[in-house]
Amino acid sequence: MIGAWLTIAFQVGIVATGNYTFFNFLTIALCIPLFWEPEQEGTPAPKQTGWYIRTIAASVLIAIGILQLLTMMVGGNGLPEPIAVLEDGLEVWHITNQYGLFAVMTTTRPEIVVEGSDDGEHWKTYVFKYKPGDPQQAPRWVAPYQPRLDWQMWFAALSNYQANPWFSQFMLRLLEGSHDVLSLLKTNPFPAHPPQFVRAELYDYHFTDRQTRRITGAWWVRRYSGVYFPAIGFKP
Repeated sequence: MIGAWLTIAFQVGIVATGNYTFFNFLTIALCIPLFWEPEQEGTPAPKQTGWYIRTIAASVLIAIGILQLLTMMVGGNGLPEPIAVLEDGLEVWHITNQYGLFAVMTTTRPEIVVEGSDDGEHWKTYVFKYKPGDPQQAPRWVAPYQPRLDWQMWFAALSNYQANPWFSQFMLRLLEGSHDVLSLLKTNPFPAHPPQFVRAELYDYHFTDRQTRRITGAWWVRRYSGVYFPAIGFKP
């Protein structure tokens, strides 16, 4: 029960300060059965042998979990060779895992800005409902809702479009003017007809400091990082 309360308090803290959709609520739900007390009447006394077996099994699992945690923190190369070999041998069995969707956190905030154009020179920006875009726009609070497209855009920005095949299809649907896809966005800069070209640029986002925000009203400052998806269009 102590472990359950500590876990719940930790998850509530994350909910209050983060935007991880419904994952923290699922973790809290998993803690609820820990408060159920077993039936006392008619319960046979546990056999001593079974108690020893459970204690040994729990000790082994905890030891493997601690070893995996150390590997995550210092890396495989930072461990003594015998321990690193042991960790590699145990890893293939998946006896324990890190139980974390975000075991390794990123320290930068790359964001993809999607644009369209009718002439290939003047570009208009597609605005998403939730993810950062306009530096003047404050971050949206979405938890426990999970906006799937905005969520995937975050992960796509951490690699390239080749590693995210869905992104090319997304750009193609913008060229086609797909109503289903456009409904996932906040604004469509081409309401009358689809654009002739689309492209995606990559920017590095940082929060502004208090003084800059007070003077300019901007929540973000961004720096151009390069082309994420080259301009494409339909052949006439």
